[in-house]
Amino acid sequence: MNLKIYLAGQMSENYETFLWRKKIERYIFHLPRKINKKIEIINPFRNKRSIDYFVKQYNNDEERVPLDDSGYVMVVDPVWNERNVSHFIKHGKKESNIEIVPIQDAGYIKESNMCIINLNHYTPERPIIGSFFELSLYCFKYPDKPVIAIFDGDISNDYICSYPFVDHAVHTWVENEIEAIELIKDSYFIEVEDEDNAY
Repeated sequence: MNLKIYLAGQMSENYETFLWRKKIERYIFHLPRKINKKIEIINPFRNKRSIDYFVKQYNNDEERVPLDDSGYVMVVDPVWNERNVSHFIKHGKKESNIEIVPIQDAGYIKESNMCIINLNHYTPERPIIGSFFELSLYCFKYPDKPVIAIFDGDISNDYICSYPFVDHAVHTWVENEIEAIELIKDSYFIEVEDEDNAY
């Protein structure tokens, strides 16, 4: 089975909103080839709007922006650092068509067959409204697509996580991004690992 996993959650000037996604991509990259070739990540930081921003960081020289085979800015790209991600989030509206984000994200959700959503609130002054809209699409339009939620805390004592609508939309909870991807690996790719151990 091939998986397309959408990484939903807050996008803000806080570098953690980028970093947890990057950790998932790195973790998958280091899985055995039989597994990682079956997993595609849909990362909202890696879209045309993001790439256009980083082309400007390379003095509008598109040839200098390191892209992977899928056309995304490479994970190892040194320009993806805390200062630049923060600047992109703060100034993205002036430099891109941010109005298309809801439609674009709905497309990501439709394209995916699973979601990892990070419900940690890294920038408390910015509500995670977009993430709730994404959860509602998974819950009511695509209820057969599993949703794994990341939250570093006690979900039963957190107002957002324990809210009935959120609880209904989330299929399972984990504490961090590594637990999420390990859960997926153990649930979907045990046969692939067994093939490796069969000889």
